Amino acid sequence: RGHSFSRESQISYYNEGELAIFCLDAELQRRSNGQNGVCDLMVELCNRHAIEYDSADQLGVTYNDIRKALTSMNGGSRLGTMLDSLMKSRQLPDVEKAFKHYSLKLISDVKKDVEKDDSIDAWLGIAFKDSGGQLVVTSHQTGSPLRELLMPGDEIIAINGRRTDSKNRLNSSLKGQKGKMANIIYNHEGVVKSAEIMMLGKVHHKVKIDGKGNQKWRDYISSRQG
Repeated sequence: RGHSFSRESQISYYNEGELAIFCLDAELQRRSNGQNGVCDLMVELCNRHAIEYDSADQLGVTYNDIRKALTSMNGGSRLGTMLDSLMKSRQLPDVEKAFKHYSLKLISDVKKDVEKDDSIDAWLGIAFKDSGGQLVVTSHQTGSPLRELLMPGDEIIAINGRRTDSKNRLNSSLKGQKGKMANIIYNHEGVVKSAEIMMLGKVHHKVKIDGKGNQKWRDYISSRQG
C-alpha cells in the first residue's frame, strides 16, 4: 500500500507492472528472433490452465507455472532469472534496454530553457502544501536530499536564514544553490531544529520516447491496434 515514503507516491505500480511485461516481451522476442513474445506465453498458460480449455491439465496458475512455461519456450530458457528479479526482488524494469530492441530512445521531456535553469538551481525533492503561511511536507520524491531529514507533516521554516512561508519564497531561496551547502530550519512535532544539507539539482527522468523505431516496433504497435 502506498505511503509518503514509497515509490508508489510517484509511480503507479500498475503502470510499472505493464512496463515489466513490456521489457520481458522485448527480451523474449529478441532471444527468440521474433518467434515468441509474452502473448505467446499467455496462450501457452491458457492451454495448460484455463477453465474452458480441454487441453488444460491443471486449473489455476501459480508463479512457478508461469516461470516453467516461460523457460520452456524458445528464447525463454534463461529468462527465469529476469522474471525472478522483476517479481521477487522487485527490481525496476530496464525500459531503456527494451526500447533499444526497437531502435528507440528514452529522453527527458523538459524544455531546454527550463533545463538550463535547473542546472544551477537547487531541488529539494519534496511535495508540500501551503497551509496558512506554512510550508508543510506531504511526501518525498525519489532521490530527495531531505528524505532522511524531514518527515511528512514537518514545516520548512527557513533556508539560509530566509523565511520560507510560501512557494515563491521557497523557490527564491533555491536559486543558484545547486551544489552548495545550505542551512535548513524546520519544525518537527513542535520542536524547531536546524541541519546542514548539500543542495542537489533536479533529476530529469527519461519519460519521452524518441525516434521512429524499426520494423519490429511498427509490427509491435500495429498488432495492438483496433
